[in-house]
Amino acid sequence: MITHGKILFYNELSGDGIIITKDKQKFKFNIENWNDFERMPALGLAVYFNLENTLALDIVVLENVLANTEKTNINLDDNSTEDIIKTNLVHSEEKTQITQDKEKTKLTSDKGETNTYQNEEILPAQKYKDESLNKAEEELTALLSNCSNTLESLNKKISLTSSVITTMRLYLDSIKKDIKKREGYNKVDGRLDYNLSRRFLWTTYNNLIEIDRDIMSTRIKSIGDDLKFMSILKDSFDKKTNYPATAFEEIFLSSQPEYKAVKILTKQSIEKFNFLKNKEKSIAAQKKLQIESIKKCKNNQELEVLNQDLKTINGTYADIVHMMATLKEIHRINSKRLKRFEETYKEDFFKVFKSESVKYKAGILNILNAQAYLLDFLLWKEARASQNILNHFKSLAIDAELNTKTYLKFFLDTLDQSKSNEASKDLFALYEHLVEMQKEYVLVVASSAQDAMEYESNIKQSNNSYSVKSFINELQCIKWASLNTVKAIVIEETLQVTNATKFLDYYHKHIYSKPKILLIGNNSDGHSKDYVIHKTLPSNISARVLSKEVNILLSS
Repeated sequence: MITHGKILFYNELSGDGIIITKDKQKFKFNIENWNDFERMPALGLAVYFNLENTLALDIVVLENVLANTEKTNINLDDNSTEDIIKTNLVHSEEKTQITQDKEKTKLTSDKGETNTYQNEEILPAQKYKDESLNKAEEELTALLSNCSNTLESLNKKISLTSSVITTMRLYLDSIKKDIKKREGYNKVDGRLDYNLSRRFLWTTYNNLIEIDRDIMSTRIKSIGDDLKFMSILKDSFDKKTNYPATAFEEIFLSSQPEYKAVKILTKQSIEKFNFLKNKEKSIAAQKKLQIESIKKCKNNQELEVLNQDLKTINGTYADIVHMMATLKEIHRINSKRLKRFEETYKEDFFKVFKSESVKYKAGILNILNAQAYLLDFLLWKEARASQNILNHFKSLAIDAELNTKTYLKFFLDTLDQSKSNEASKDLFALYEHLVEMQKEYVLVVASSAQDAMEYESNIKQSNNSYSVKSFINELQCIKWASLNTVKAIVIEETLQVTNATKFLDYYHKHIYSKPKILLIGNNSDGHSKDYVIHKTLPSNISARVLSKEVNILLSS
């Protein structure tokens, strides 16, 4: 019985499948029962077939059968579909006669048994070279044409277009240009190790801006964007210096037009070979089925058609095998040419690149460290002026100078260092770096250079763990203090330009920190509520006694 349906399931490995009809009946089939050589089984494909004992036989794609009709939109629920199928099973008078003969004639076997062809139709000869295969042949012809149509011509060496030195200079000159554009960062006073601080710096950056977007000044945004650019540049440069093979490919080989052309041809030959390999398997399966059909055939007219179709299949199969062999040889020769070209220049490139890249790596890192320091400094400067951020840290009970070190310590205090992973170990290393970089100073502000030097010298001698910095110029002192962490201030009541009260008011207005204060002189009135004078000493105190008082103050 002839019926139709859609492929519900198909396993390419086993060749087994299931067809579902419009009335939801399911019938099993195998690739051996597939009689359509233009299309292979696929999910959802509409097919017609002979149904015998719940098995689908002589399966053909429905749209191929209906190709000559005006009805192109097939609906499996349409009752007229079977009529259309039956009408279009025969495409010529010769095929019609064969079909009628088969339906009316009983053929007798050698054993005297009678076999009847029931509703079995003969399909027209298939077009085995489908469009994709024809296209593959055309592309292969073009591929061979690009190689002068002979395999012998592929054996010539690939020409060098740009020398090792030329390609190296082109790349390194662009790096040099990016470094030179940022020479101004060399004037930045401090440096923050970008490799160590990278992750936490950007975390801090995002967190502070989330709390108060107003701290995002034009300068901070500009430095942040430039830091991201240089960070990407560094990653790309590190990839090349750490993996010379990558540098060789991206800098040298990418600058060789002929090498790139052969590389493309080699890739194309692989793609075409894989395409033809799949076609070869498909045609081989069709060939096997055709031979089996011929063995079973008892009708001379039908046998003639089947043999003609087999001849077409064999021709197509031979063409595919020949093309695959040609592509395999092209791939072998081109691979050899590519390897020979690479081996000729690889060692020279590695040697030159290693020596030339060292100074550029240091230049990139220097800029990144300066940018990281400047961005960190500006972020916290803006943060100290933001009431939203001050309130946020107050809610966290953080009562120390707001900076990355304080923020990081607050986070690390919640961790168990003995159980930390690699990421947290890096943060502990960053904290040690910040401690070293952001030393806590004892700041001495005096009216005379002689007093300043004596105070500084004696404080250092009494405890060499202290870092001491002395000034007689109040303005220079404020500038320096804005870049460093001050733990204590030793200040004389009367200074060169101003007095202790005005100096400390200005200090606390522009520098968000709360150092301990030791005043030398009379305990004057009018001190600001923003700071506390922790101890007042007489103006005639000796430097030695002063140093003891500083030790007592800092240890309390």
